[in-house]
Amino acid sequence: MYQNFMIRDFRPLFVLLLLGACETQESKETGPPTVVTSMMDCIPTANIVLSTATVAANGEDALTVEIDGECLANPTLVSSAGSLGPLVDDNEGGFYTTFVSSNIPGEAVLTFDANRLDPVSKIITMDVGEARGAELHLHGPISEGDQRHGWAVDQALLTGASVLWWTDHDYRYNFDLFNFIEEPDFVTSGSVLTSGFVPLKFNSPDFFEITNGSATQIVLQVDSLHTHKGDYSLRVSTSRGPSDSGVDTASVVWSADMQRLYRPLLAGVTLKFAILIPPDWDPELSSIRMVATFSKVDKSEERKIVFYSSDDEILAGPHEVLYPVKFVANQWTEVEIDLSEFAINNFDEGLDTTFRGLAFEFDTNTESTFTYNIGGLSVSEEICCEVLMETQRNYLQKNLSSEIQHFVGQEISFETSMDGHYLAFGTDVPLETYELYNLVDDPQQILGNYKANGALLAFAHPLVGADDNGGSVESFCEKQAKLDVYGMDMIEVTNENQSVPFSDYIKLWDCLAEKQFVLSGIAGSDTHNTLEWESSPHVVSFMTYPIVYGTEEDDYLEAINAGNAFIASYRGGFDEEVMMRVFSDDHRGNMGQILDNLPEEPMTIKVAVQGNKEGDILHWVVNGKLVESDKSAADEYSLVVTPTPWSWVRAELWRLDVFDDKPVMLTNPIYLSTEDIDVPEERTPIP
Repeated sequence: MYQNFMIRDFRPLFVLLLLGACETQESKETGPPTVVTSMMDCIPTANIVLSTATVAANGEDALTVEIDGECLANPTLVSSAGSLGPLVDDNEGGFYTTFVSSNIPGEAVLTFDANRLDPVSKIITMDVGEARGAELHLHGPISEGDQRHGWAVDQALLTGASVLWWTDHDYRYNFDLFNFIEEPDFVTSGSVLTSGFVPLKFNSPDFFEITNGSATQIVLQVDSLHTHKGDYSLRVSTSRGPSDSGVDTASVVWSADMQRLYRPLLAGVTLKFAILIPPDWDPELSSIRMVATFSKVDKSEERKIVFYSSDDEILAGPHEVLYPVKFVANQWTEVEIDLSEFAINNFDEGLDTTFRGLAFEFDTNTESTFTYNIGGLSVSEEICCEVLMETQRNYLQKNLSSEIQHFVGQEISFETSMDGHYLAFGTDVPLETYELYNLVDDPQQILGNYKANGALLAFAHPLVGADDNGGSVESFCEKQAKLDVYGMDMIEVTNENQSVPFSDYIKLWDCLAEKQFVLSGIAGSDTHNTLEWESSPHVVSFMTYPIVYGTEEDDYLEAINAGNAFIASYRGGFDEEVMMRVFSDDHRGNMGQILDNLPEEPMTIKVAVQGNKEGDILHWVVNGKLVESDKSAADEYSLVVTPTPWSWVRAELWRLDVFDDKPVMLTNPIYLSTEDIDVPEERTPIP
């Protein structure tokens, strides 16, 4: 048996030696000998070469992996995380492939092995990403507030925000349901004028607010005798009684009630009015100024254009621009001004302001009565709807994007319904062009249209008005659950500009989570005014921090939609570098993700924190209940939990010298289940 084995074993070798002898003989006749080296004599070597050692943990970032080596037989390459493409022979002794990252931060260990070669390893770091503070609910010149874009930028720089996401009301872009021109409707009752003068009806949406002087009284009437281009005019009678003062001033302000006279100059605004001066007008005894007011330049001063008689000599006040007008007695003096063009040429802030109203100021220095007529009042806009949204985006990009990123969404509003307001994010999401009030009782149809157009939707201050629509947090939660939360993707869990307490928002969030509605928690400032963010406790306190790998709008939306975001208050005094996220090493999962098919056995959940300090308290919240507190002020904390058919875990950082009723930071949850769940793509871990 042994002998047979030896014969079979050496027979191939004998054949090889014989062939080698023949080749040697042939070489003697044709050229120098060829030396043949067997694989047994080749020493294999290998080195893993990476095009980069760090990738984004987004499940998409890729890098090239090369194997530089010799004599590599039957090679294999494996990775502890991410994914690898086929290993391709480069025909030069090495191989190459492509590595695609996981969407779970951490390390991927690449191990290369081949026959007769000790395994070779290399580490790829899948980066956590950068946390960037974003204000996701903010109103500016398009909405009804005094706030300018530039004002908000100044405040954002003080509070550490990197992104301002403008969400003005949808019907404001549509100019209050397509009212592109505003004109006074003096006679709203339909009554016929018989005497020529009737008192003004103050139940009109347009109104004229009178401010009397110390001794001067104003009476307004509708005048059918002195018409301007066939339309009734407004008769203003100023009467001054005895007074020790010199010049006394009274005024009439044209403004609007609900249907705004607030026109953003980005919309291309034109103002028209006309003045009829009586024949006995004496400029030495009485004078008129028309003052157009705009949104505030700072927290106290409005921008103004002062129209005045060119016969007068006046000085401009703070933030005022003078505009002389030539008055002619007993003749209509007409003024038409393109406010937007004027602002570009005369305002430091250019178009970044809003026309607020027009005041007619009357100065008298004698005991007498004067009458004037105002006619031809109108304010109109040239740009509306989606074109205005695009104009706003372009303006922000061109003028205000050097230090802050700007995006434009919208707040979907149902002003006559208590169903609430909703935020719609996404550049390509159109405004609805129907009259919203016709669908006020059908928000599901409206929101369904937005979702069909690719919008990401968020509950804006969801509990505002809940008392009028069912009462408690629980009843509101039940109602929203029956409506499948209108397909919402996010929910504001902090909103300092509303009266609802933080604890109720959190309670609602947990209530919906218990019903397996996975909504990303976000913060909303909802600012409408020019209160300084740093000093006002009820304007801006919390910001959303998406953890991103890029700076495009989609980068932020993807992070928030995946729940890869935390919430922090700048009042906590954090440094610029702030981070908070929960994750699992045991079963590889990141914040916002759903880990299903888990064994019903203990596992460790961790939270990484950057920006905490001595005295802070880390609260672990499981299924909406506080289960453990930790005062160690560590960089990383751990909690052992046992998964159930449905559970969620988040962390809160409390700093009691800042807030005693809410945390200064909180994470989105990580979701755990022992069952097989149909996990949405954006919530699926890619190990």
